[in-house]
Amino acid sequence: MVVSKKLFAHLNIHRQVSVIACTIATVILGVEFSLTGQSADAQVAALNCVGTENVTYSPPLTLNPKPTNININGQFQICNGDAQIIGGYYSNIIQSPNSSCVQLTSSPANFTYFWSDGTTSIVSFGTEVVTGGVGVISVTSPGYVTSGRYQGSQVVKTLTLVASQLTGCVTTGVAQSSGLVTLTFAHL
Repeated sequence: MVVSKKLFAHLNIHRQVSVIACTIATVILGVEFSLTGQSADAQVAALNCVGTENVTYSPPLTLNPKPTNININGQFQICNGDAQIIGGYYSNIIQSPNSSCVQLTSSPANFTYFWSDGTTSIVSFGTEVVTGGVGVISVTSPGYVTSGRYQGSQVVKTLTLVASQLTGCVTTGVAQSSGLVTLTFAHL
C-alpha cells in the first residue's frame, strides 16, 4: 500500500509539472505571436478541394503546336478544411499561344471559384509547370487569392488531364480531355 501511495504522489507531481510547463509554453507562444503582430489565437487554416476538370480545345490538339482556345470547366465534389464549403465550381476560356498534345502553354490567368455557400474567390495564377507526354499531361499552377473568400491566401492547383482519344494526337486531333483536379488554399 505504501508503494502505491508513493507512486501516485510521484505521478501527481509530474502531472503538476506538466501543467505548469504547458501553461508557460502557452504564455510564451502568446507573447511570440503578439510580437509578430498576430494574435495568439490566430489560426492557420487551409481549404483542400478535389474534383474533376473537363477541357475542350479549339482547334483540336495535335503534335504540331499552334494557337489554341482552351475552354475549362471544373467542379469540386469534395472540400475539407472549412465547414462552410462542401464544394464548388469554375469555368474559364484562356488563349494559348502555342499548344500541342505534349505541351500546353498559357499566359497568367485569373479564375473565379464559386463556392457552395454563395461566396467566390478570384485567384490569379502565374506560370504553370507542365509535365507529361502524349495524351496525359500534369499541370501544377501556383497562385494567390486577389479578392473574395480567402483573400491573400496562397493557392496551388494540380491537374492531371487524360486525352479522350490517344490516337487523336496523330490523326484529326484531340478536342477534349478530362481529369482529376486538386486545389489547396493556405492562409498566410
